[in-house]
Amino acid sequence: MELSYNSIVTENGKLPKQNRLWWLYVSILSKETGNDKNEMHELLKSKFMPFATSTTELTQKQFADIVNEIIKWSAEYLNVILPYEDTENPEA
Repeated sequence: MELSYNSIVTENGKLPKQNRLWWLYVSILSKETGNDKNEMHELLKSKFMPFATSTTELTQKQFADIVNEIIKWSAEYLNVILPYEDTENPEA
């Protein structure tokens, strides 16, 4: 199951749920790897978005695509299954 996106956006173009999901994943992965949250945030940014300096530069679709890649990478290389949260319905 892959994340999708819709037309409800914040000022920076992302859904609030996308930001919450990003930081949830950062938190989970930092605990699993022993990195602190800022280190994990920077690691994920450098690995999955070398074309942007901040997640605020991403469109909803770019963000959803990157999160899908993180889910796959986490399962394959870290053996960590990240929870899935549907961003299709922002009210959920």
